[in-house]
Amino acid sequence: MTITNREAIELQRLGYPTPVAFGAALDRSENEVDVEAWTALVWLGLRRAGIESDPKTLEFSFLGLRLINDEDQAPKVPQGKATGRGRSTSSRPKRSTPGATSAAKSTRTDSPS
Repeated sequence: MTITNREAIELQRLGYPTPVAFGAALDRSENEVDVEAWTALVWLGLRRAGIESDPKTLEFSFLGLRLINDEDQAPKVPQGKATGRGRSTSSRPKRSTPGATSAAKSTRTDSPS
């Protein structure tokens, strides 16, 4: 986790003297939740998403808060399936419409006898 200087200053104002102290407040057990630390974390998330708010007046549904790991966000790829969108090597690409480089069609030049 990284904290900018401006974020560290605001965290100090909220009562967390260092980023380590802030992390420790978030890392408590389920029976001992620091709601102010989690409010600061939501504030940080909003700030990093470009939404400025005041952490002292920020309000959200605390019981509706859910954390998602980066691994949970990664797209799931079934085993044995290719991940890229590379060209198939089994057949030639086909053109759907003739382009400017298509050969001109010949016309019959012999006269009827």
